Amino acid sequence: MDLAFAVTPAGTVLLPTPVINVATITADGDTFQRRTGIVLLPTPPVTDTVSPVVHSLTIDEQDVLTSPTVTLHISATDNVAVTEMYLQEWFLATKPFPHWAVVQTSGWVPYQEHYSWTLTSESGTHFVGVWVADAEGNLSRLDRKGLDYASLLLPGESVDRGGLVPYLVHYNAGDAVVATLTTLSGDADLYVWFPGNFGWPDEYSINPGTVTDTVSFTAPKAGTYLFLVHGWEASTYDLSIAPGGGPRAWAAAASTSRGSVSVNAVKTPLTADPVLTWSGLDPLSEAQTPSQYTVYLPLVMNQATMPSFWPTD
Repeated sequence: MDLAFAVTPAGTVLLPTPVINVATITADGDTFQRRTGIVLLPTPPVTDTVSPVVHSLTIDEQDVLTSPTVTLHISATDNVAVTEMYLQEWFLATKPFPHWAVVQTSGWVPYQEHYSWTLTSESGTHFVGVWVADAEGNLSRLDRKGLDYASLLLPGESVDRGGLVPYLVHYNAGDAVVATLTTLSGDADLYVWFPGNFGWPDEYSINPGTVTDTVSFTAPKAGTYLFLVHGWEASTYDLSIAPGGGPRAWAAAASTSRGSVSVNAVKTPLTADPVLTWSGLDPLSEAQTPSQYTVYLPLVMNQATMPSFWPTD
């Protein structure tokens, strides 16, 4: 014989609560009892497990910058709300070999669609990436939509003998581009690689000494163009690149033809891209997802090595 019954709690169940139902049955002068029990459980909390998504990040309004002070434009959504974000900046360093160096982070800050940021003061290529989070601690994944780059061109920059300073700029097909390298001292040269080409440079100018180097071309396709200042000797220089390109970074296509060259010296030009073939096109593969939590570990010390002022009792 089954004993079925329904239970309606009088209030909110905060802890597991046992409920026993007893039925007394009398038949033909005999009486016996049947009992059964259930446990009322608290209603499980509603849990949000959906991660927010970053749709885009752009640095300022173009790729070529002459000031490190920029505005980051960020677009992200969540099924409830995006509450926080974490920004990280990389610099395309070339010593001792080309690699992506983390140069600063924001920590977790309130999410803002437009955020003031100051790039570190090195001339060259800077990347910024963003992670976002919601109130439940769900984190976005970093992909190329959450990354952008800018190239900082500061006056009176220096390059060592044999040194490299790379600048990345995104252009659309048909853009008329002019880059001018004014060597103030020493002897610096200018190279350009078109999107997808890691071999022989598409454009270069390797005039001697302080003779101005200029390259000009019409962008054959949309994508990321690498401008590279190479120190034939230790040099100081000013570089201008126009138009400013960008601000979106991710359109790539293969280059198939050689461009023009400007040579007025007995020099051996670079024959392959010496930067992106080492570092990769972006720091995405090296990026580590930040934690929202701080873990504190106990300090363990050997009593024999404790300072004299440290209490031992």
